[in-house]
Amino acid sequence: YVTELTEYIKIKSSDEEEEDSEFVKFFPSFIWAVRDFTLEQKINGRYVTEDQYLEFALKLKP
Repeated sequence: YVTELTEYIKIKSSDEEEEDSEFVKFFPSFIWAVRDFTLEQKINGRYVTEDQYLEFALKLKP
């Protein structure tokens, strides 16, 4: 699923913290397109806007 994609994108194999700037080396022109995105937009039980939900889904996961 789209919401799980960020868990699989890694630039380092170790447990070191990844920096956003490192992703530019591998994805210089990355375009994210979301179409027909329908689901209950809740984060921690609270309703959020579409933008807030997408930003939350795309955050780097530790």
